[in-house]
Amino acid sequence: MAEPGAFAPQLLGLAIVVPLAAGAVSFALGRARAMAAALLGAAAAVALAAAVAWSVATGGAVALDIGSWVPPLGIRLAADGLSALFLVLAAIVGAAVSVDAALASRPGADVADRWLFWPLWLFLWSAVNGLFLTADVFNAYVCLELIGFSAVALVASKGSKAALDAALSYLFASVLGAMTYLVGVGLVYLASGTLALDALDSAVHGSASARIGLGLMLAGLVLKTALFPAHFWLPTAHSSAPPQVSAALSGVVVKSSYLLAVRLLVAATGAGSGPGLRLTLAALGAVAIVWGSAMALASQRLKLMIAYSTVAQVGYLFVMLPLLEERAATVGLAIALHALSHGMAKAAMFLAAGDIADAAGTDRFDALAGVGRERPVAALSLGLAGVTMLGLPPSGSFAAKWLVVQSSLASGQWWIAAVVVGGGLLAALYVFRALASLLAKPDRSEARTPKPRTAWAALPLAAVSATLLLAGPAISRLMAATSLAGR
Repeated sequence: MAEPGAFAPQLLGLAIVVPLAAGAVSFALGRARAMAAALLGAAAAVALAAAVAWSVATGGAVALDIGSWVPPLGIRLAADGLSALFLVLAAIVGAAVSVDAALASRPGADVADRWLFWPLWLFLWSAVNGLFLTADVFNAYVCLELIGFSAVALVASKGSKAALDAALSYLFASVLGAMTYLVGVGLVYLASGTLALDALDSAVHGSASARIGLGLMLAGLVLKTALFPAHFWLPTAHSSAPPQVSAALSGVVVKSSYLLAVRLLVAATGAGSGPGLRLTLAALGAVAIVWGSAMALASQRLKLMIAYSTVAQVGYLFVMLPLLEERAATVGLAIALHALSHGMAKAAMFLAAGDIADAAGTDRFDALAGVGRERPVAALSLGLAGVTMLGLPPSGSFAAKWLVVQSSLASGQWWIAAVVVGGGLLAALYVFRALASLLAKPDRSEARTPKPRTAWAALPLAAVSATLLLAGPAISRLMAATSLAGR
């Protein structure tokens, strides 16, 4: 009889194939049964992500060579602790997005009669899982393109002029980022004859053109991750899309390209080299924290505020990179904690904002007085997610920032600690402003007709993000199966 762990590699393929197949089936079944097929596929995708995480936690890193062809001829999938945690993030956010979309499927809702949301959403989920698991830089390009085209179509699905304009801007950024990345892949392959992530170290150190290729690949990923100043597309795309789409984009999609960027940095330069590149990315991250927070504070709309907050929170992920040189394990744990916390909290905020906008008919702050009393679940979700944005205990963001501050002070890079602490204070300003608007005394002269939708899917997301520190031992166990010196 085969050992249970013998099936672990096949789980990696299924984590990609199942949501892809479910999306195809939901498209084939058409309007009447698309949602039912998609929800079944989403449930299976969640179960597979949990199975991969369990396999990695109990047996270590897992790899699968498709068709038994090994690199450089074959396609390899690989999962370590970091990949497994990002798969779990996609599963948690994906479950919430699917449930919220199902609850919102009524006349007048953003996804009501747009049944193509379901296949597009599952295609996006499949491509995200593929990007988390790929060990090949060209297959990563294929996943980036699938993510980009699915995401653009989902942003445009609202049908408004603002959504179409935002989708065009997103399409331009997505194609430009993907093409830049692909040119980099071509240069690396011509110089080294390999596309495997774990073989990039020797390729980059042995060739100037390969180093240029690596730089182009990272530039493309910086654009897709919306790191300042390449964030121009994100605020309008995330704020103009239906709330379920905004939640997926902010919670998962930007994390996928970030994880690939970290893989490239580690695989191609080693954990102890490339300090100039890491310092440059960290400096851009520091500016992103300040700029994104300032723009969030100046925003007059709730969803736009949340979108600019994403720009700031992405900055935290990059500002940690210089610390990998001396404290790879600690910073790797901080990256995982912050990505998980931010992904769930930001998805919860967008789902709650969608419910609030339904109740008020707009998401402008000057029209939201008293809506928190009409939508207590949404207001509570926003408040709990705000705990994560501020980095308060027992959120995972608190643990991540604590680890980064300790590491930066120990290594003499005090400016990183200052940026992290200052960013938390700026986040407090815009989070409290949003809550104050929602909980203010309503203007009785403006009567609103209550709508039935409630952001039930946002509440568990926000609650988990605000208490993620309690799952610290499990996350640490998974991260023990992660090597930040390459796969």
